[in-house]
Amino acid sequence: MNVIAVASAKGGVGKTTVSANLGVALARLGRPVLAVDLDPQNALRFHYFHDQALSREDGMAKATVDNRAPGSPAGVTPSGVVMLPYGHCSESEREQFESILQKEPDWLRQRLSEMGLPANTLVVLDTPPGPSVYLKQALRAANFVVVVVLADAGSYITLSQMHELVEQYCDPAQGFVGSAVLINQVDRSRALASDVTQLLNVTQAGQVLGRIHADPAVAEALACGTTVFEYMEHSEAVRDFQASAREVLARLHVAGARS
Repeated sequence: MNVIAVASAKGGVGKTTVSANLGVALARLGRPVLAVDLDPQNALRFHYFHDQALSREDGMAKATVDNRAPGSPAGVTPSGVVMLPYGHCSESEREQFESILQKEPDWLRQRLSEMGLPANTLVVLDTPPGPSVYLKQALRAANFVVVVVLADAGSYITLSQMHELVEQYCDPAQGFVGSAVLINQVDRSRALASDVTQLLNVTQAGQVLGRIHADPAVAEALACGTTVFEYMEHSEAVRDFQASAREVLARLHVAGARS
């Protein structure tokens, strides 16, 4: 099992969209994928379950507070990705869940190990932006971190904070192999986007995983309650996600990653 944390220091960069589509791209490369929503916004389900998303309110937060197995509410998405939602819970239940995570720093890593997942499973973790108890759990469980940024100044200036969090919480002794930057929503018609992308390629030498071009099909797919793979299979965004997925596998040293 390899755990891939999708994270960002800044909100609004499309991290949940990246998590959903990267999960499908990895599944289409023949790997079992478990997508885990660690964000209290509970929004990852809207990318996967079409009009059934609102009916899928159970999830790991309430299950944990109720002393049920956090892995039991998982559902298989139409794209073949198995998903574990954060789930709907009251404010009090959210606080109880976060208290458990504060007291047990390795809670997520332990729960994933207890799920009996096949050895070649890839776990994709969606996290809320910025430092949080969820991000700490994700980084402590991660073998690899995908740092999502936009090609803008706001994302660029928060990168150092994200690198510091990765250095502080990711543990090479537990199989952590590194992190990389994924530039999302790149608009080639904007000079600033081109300049920041070039700057990232220089300052993050060797650390840029790939780029996802701004593609209306991505937003349209979410509006239809699905991923861009099901919505427009031959779109530019699909090619970008496929390339990024292959690069993730290569950096995890998974056999056949570039095939």
